[in-house]
Amino acid sequence: MRLEDTARVYTLGYMLEPIRVRFKKSIRLDTLVKLEAREDESRALPRWLAKILSTYGMVDVQEPDMGIELLRALSREKVSGSNIAMLEPNFYIRVKDFIDDMKRREVRKDMSVDRLMVTLQDIILLRLDKMINHAKSSYAMQEVEQRLSIEERLLLKSMHASIEEFKAYLMGSNNSNNND
Repeated sequence: MRLEDTARVYTLGYMLEPIRVRFKKSIRLDTLVKLEAREDESRALPRWLAKILSTYGMVDVQEPDMGIELLRALSREKVSGSNIAMLEPNFYIRVKDFIDDMKRREVRKDMSVDRLMVTLQDIILLRLDKMINHAKSSYAMQEVEQRLSIEERLLLKSMHASIEEFKAYLMGSNNSNNND
């Protein structure tokens, strides 16, 4: 499966996950979703519904600031040396969602989208360097796979397959009947 297709499936799962919200005003819905809540009430809603209600100023979404999470991830990656630091499986999905929200709302002047993108680029490059070393062997891949995001797992498997194909080609152990 292609990376984009896999990410789309996992993003759907992410949007269905519950997230805590605090209602800014009383609300009563009885359409697609049945919902009744009072002002200042706090509860968990599916992320997709929380995002819609937040867009209309009806709720405050209560989740960790991804800008800070991104900086922490970069710091952990730098400190871990040649080891790959642990990332949540949906880390990049959460980061992309956060950045998209920032672009839509044009908020958070203290940490601009450009600054976040630079930090994200730094994390990606650091992790890619480490992943290349692990892609060389199946054993090393198994050792690190649990610490990777969903997208990184696909990339690691793809890199490993490409490395194995390259080695087989150069060493003449390609057993296929292709005469390429």
